[in-house]
Amino acid sequence: PAHWPPEAFELVSRPDLAVPIGPRALRVTGVDDPAGDATSGDPHATEPAASEPVAGQAAPEGGGDVTGDVTNLDGTRMDGEFARLRFGTDRRLVEVRRCLCASNAVRLRLPSSAEVTDHDVHAAHQARLQLLARRTLALSVGRGMFTLGTATPLPTEALAVPPLQLGGRLPTNDALIKLDTAQLPADHAAWPEFHNGVAAALRLSLGRAAISRTWIVYNKPEAATFAHAGVLMGLGLQGHLKALAKTDLYSYLCQDHEATQIGIMLGMAASRRGTLDESVFKMLYVHVPSLHPPSYPDLEVSSSVQTAAVLGIGLLYQGSKHRRVA
Repeated sequence: PAHWPPEAFELVSRPDLAVPIGPRALRVTGVDDPAGDATSGDPHATEPAASEPVAGQAAPEGGGDVTGDVTNLDGTRMDGEFARLRFGTDRRLVEVRRCLCASNAVRLRLPSSAEVTDHDVHAAHQARLQLLARRTLALSVGRGMFTLGTATPLPTEALAVPPLQLGGRLPTNDALIKLDTAQLPADHAAWPEFHNGVAAALRLSLGRAAISRTWIVYNKPEAATFAHAGVLMGLGLQGHLKALAKTDLYSYLCQDHEATQIGIMLGMAASRRGTLDESVFKMLYVHVPSLHPPSYPDLEVSSSVQTAAVLGIGLLYQGSKHRRVA
């Protein structure tokens, strides 16, 4: 009842219903307020989330929000009133944003000793950064689940993928220590960048705004990247790749980039899931040599692309009980 006082809701163990009529409600900064109103002087307002740039750290180019908002460099802000209404009485969303932030350098806190040489200190920093890099490279998976369908794309703005910061900062002088990648595999950040692109595309709301072919092609980079390959797969999981033409698919497949081929095939199969689309099947069929007749020319297709094509055929023929494919 609207006339109940907050004490009555407390009595029936429903304090969540008393928050809207209470005198002052807790505001979760950075969840659904683009301006970040924690500096308004309200003692009940929470402090800014960890997505704000660290002091002395240059902001990445291009921003991190789908609308180019510089206050959302890490891509974790949730737009809409549902976040405040559902979790507006505590700081759980602020804490989740802090844990999933991969765009800011981590703080390196190591025990200091007067007997340790500079070489040993540098080796300790690198060992610590390598350990923390594993966590940072995995955060995009959680960010994709956390921000699923919470942003609306603008036709005049490009989709920005938040950067993955693998460096660290010293608490004493705020100096940036970069991770030495010489001892790491050359592709140590390849597939994490792919998942980072998937998470960025999953932020787009499903069904609320139609994404046109022009917007998708506008986001295509000059050179194929793992991040854009992940964006293609994320758009496909949301059903937005239906707008692409056959010539667009051919253009992506001819880039000779394994991750892009995987992203476009899985994305198109997810967009056309259960439809038995003939054009998509032909695209997937070419990348499965085991389905080719003996007279078909031999093609060198990597095992990863073949696996993606087989998985795409399964999505395309889901629930069809097709005699030839099943």
